Amino acid sequence: MIAQGDDDPKLVILKSGSVEILRDGLQVATGQTPGAIYGEISVILRTPHSATVRTLEPSVCHVVTDPDSFLWQNAELHFELSRVLAQRLVAVNDHLVELSRRSEAHEEAIIERIVQRIEGTLHGHG
Repeated sequence: MIAQGDDDPKLVILKSGSVEILRDGLQVATGQTPGAIYGEISVILRTPHSATVRTLEPSVCHVVTDPDSFLWQNAELHFELSRVLAQRLVAVNDHLVELSRRSEAHEEAIIERIVQRIEGTLHGHG
């Protein structure tokens, strides 16, 4: 439905079924919520699509080929898209914080093992 790198602006609205979102060939999300919109980032930023969206099963979708007009005619959709994008940003920030914490804990564990080895060597245990 949407190919990463495609610069044809379009929105895909899922009516039924399920989709997967792939970035550089890696599945980053799936979706099956009726009314979910895909392609909005490239439409808002006016850039090529940053991910591929394809169906996982027989699905029904509405493809909007003139997204600017569609969004201008549906102002409430702008607000909903803003809410969805804000939720995604919070989720990404939470994920980055968790990765940072894991990285710090891993680094601390490595340093602790190195210190223990050094101390063991200095005290004749290694």
